Amino acid sequence: MRKISGKAGILSSHLNELSMAGETSKGGKKASLKQKASQHRPPITIENKQKRGLPAKYIKWLVFAFALALYANTLDLKYASDDSLMITGNEFTKKGISGIKDILTNDAFVGFLGKNNLLPGGRYRPLTQVMFAVEKELFGFNPFVGHLLNIIFYAITCMLLFVILQRLFRNYTANYWYLSIAFIAAILFTAHPLHTEAVANIKGRDEIMSLFFSLLTVWLVLVYLEKQKLWMIILSAVTFIMAILSKENAVTFILIVPLILFVFTKSKKRDHILCLSSLIAAALIYFVFRISMIGLRLGDIKVVELLNDPFTDATFIEKYATVFYTWLKYLGLMIFPHPLTHDYYPKQIPIINFSDVRALLSFLIYTTLLVFALWKIKNKNMYAFGILFFFITFSTVSNFVINVGTFMNERFLFTSLTGFTIIVAYFLAVTLRKKIKNTSTYRTWVIVVLVLVLSAYSIKTVSRNRVWMDDFTLFTTDVKVSANSTKCNTSAGGKLLEKADSNDNEIQKNKYITQSVKYLTKALEIYPKNLNALILLGNAKIKQKEYAASRNCYAACLAYNPKHNHALNNLLHLAQYTYDKDVYDESAKTYTLLLKYQPDIPENYFGLGLAYRGMQKYDSALSFLNHAQKLKPDYVEAISKMGEIYGQDLHNLDSSEAFFQKALTIKPDDESSLENLGIVFGIRRNYEKSLFYFRKALELEPDKHQLYMNIAETYRLMGDMKSYTEYKMKSEQIFNKKQ
Repeated sequence: MRKISGKAGILSSHLNELSMAGETSKGGKKASLKQKASQHRPPITIENKQKRGLPAKYIKWLVFAFALALYANTLDLKYASDDSLMITGNEFTKKGISGIKDILTNDAFVGFLGKNNLLPGGRYRPLTQVMFAVEKELFGFNPFVGHLLNIIFYAITCMLLFVILQRLFRNYTANYWYLSIAFIAAILFTAHPLHTEAVANIKGRDEIMSLFFSLLTVWLVLVYLEKQKLWMIILSAVTFIMAILSKENAVTFILIVPLILFVFTKSKKRDHILCLSSLIAAALIYFVFRISMIGLRLGDIKVVELLNDPFTDATFIEKYATVFYTWLKYLGLMIFPHPLTHDYYPKQIPIINFSDVRALLSFLIYTTLLVFALWKIKNKNMYAFGILFFFITFSTVSNFVINVGTFMNERFLFTSLTGFTIIVAYFLAVTLRKKIKNTSTYRTWVIVVLVLVLSAYSIKTVSRNRVWMDDFTLFTTDVKVSANSTKCNTSAGGKLLEKADSNDNEIQKNKYITQSVKYLTKALEIYPKNLNALILLGNAKIKQKEYAASRNCYAACLAYNPKHNHALNNLLHLAQYTYDKDVYDESAKTYTLLLKYQPDIPENYFGLGLAYRGMQKYDSALSFLNHAQKLKPDYVEAISKMGEIYGQDLHNLDSSEAFFQKALTIKPDDESSLENLGIVFGIRRNYEKSLFYFRKALELEPDKHQLYMNIAETYRLMGDMKSYTEYKMKSEQIFNKKQ
């Protein structure tokens, strides 16, 4: 066998657990585990090549190809979910390369939400957003490119994970390459369906790149320990900065790297200090850069809204009982990843207390695991290592210390799953091997388990990928799982409304609207203060011609937030829409409600005046129009409309003329007032003056067929049939041309 040098940086064969039961020593005699541990010998030399089958150097490419195959069916997916947040709806990303400066100098959500709509502490992860901006510059908004890059980087990450695990477990050799710890852990990690959210959703690249650069940092540190090349440590610091710039969670590798060095190497304390110092320096550089770009932003915004802080209404005890319950769900999803959903917002996860057995069970499980890991890690126990890897990387997204803004998310386990798969792989490759003495039986059992698990995981992954086709598919599929999420019900309802708008089939359109109302109503039953759901339900009710219900939705929204722009805009739309549909009483009620929140806007009084005119309540109409003109003295439209009411409805030609003349003193080229004066003088049979005003109006609107017709009728009344025929023909020509 090829001997390994005994210098400090070399990965050791320290773990008794890694030695197969009954392994033969160099002299042919069997040495007990205790005897081996007590002897001070150089590391045991183990050949890195597997005894049978595929050469080890090719296995990494098998992992790479497997990852590509699993996610190949994402290439035709569109943008979905948070892609709008970071890509299609982000003002900085839209600029392409010219937006990179803004990306580097702002919180990650500013380009979409603006500066006043940020989560506590902010999010600063510019690296992947810069990638998106470059892709926009080169390819436009092309989801194929985004998905292709996600797949490639994911496959490389999985391959790198295998390479690192192969290096860490280099002193363990399985009889068959597919029974090695490194391969089992890497292939389970690759196939696990919990990764679909990160890979199939383009925005999830922040998870992929963060783990990729974190693993690259680990690899460089391990190579440094063997080669003792200082530039590798410097490069590892650079890659670690890249990892944190991808997503802040990578900072946990400040603890992961020392853990790996302690468990898997016999390196000198000097090397440990050097490696850790380089990582700390890299993290400090990141934070200095971050602070210089966006400020400190630690707890600078107090979130009191349930959709940004699911624990808003929970007591201290309830919060942590619920947190432990989510940990239990995470554990269940790691083992049995079904059903999956992108949405765990309130109240998909119920607020519970420690009297709930689910919270107690989770607390006991995780406390036991942590105590076991802390107790056993001094012996470099592999299970302890896997558990600590999980706890450390999971800590930043666990809600235990940092409020992440939601109960849980499947993508939060993207890195932490590494610890889980190492534990499973070690159990199958080492522990089970010791329990089952017969090699053939052991091999059969493990192969059966792996084939079943990988088949199930792969089928689930491939099928789950397709759910991420677009927002409509994602939301309307996941709402069946996240039935108690106010956010998912809102998202599904909103997309169904959009689908209705784009459908010309009235039956299908109404079906979509009905489904939308069902989900939006459910969203509000779950959380009555869901303002987005109120707005969308109001929109849906307009389509169902339930105008009062629509108005009530907008009113409820404004009761929570009197300055809600969407509610105010939609309320105005409803008022105008019902007026256009001749539903004047609803229009008047809506304008009246609007004036409660916008009492100083003259256009609202103007609209209310029109609605009362439609109801033939002329005194009220004149009163509101007059008030509009008082708020806006040069409000020509209001003055002219009062002239119309006096002339057409009240038959008071003198008052009518006075208002039109008043309008013209403010705006001499007001075509409407000129035309109406022509009508007034026509009624008075002053045809010359009537023609005078009609012709002045015609100079302003030479393509208005109605003016030609008014002039024609005036000539007819004057007995000039030749001119009548001439202008009537021009009117018809213009009318036909516009049709």
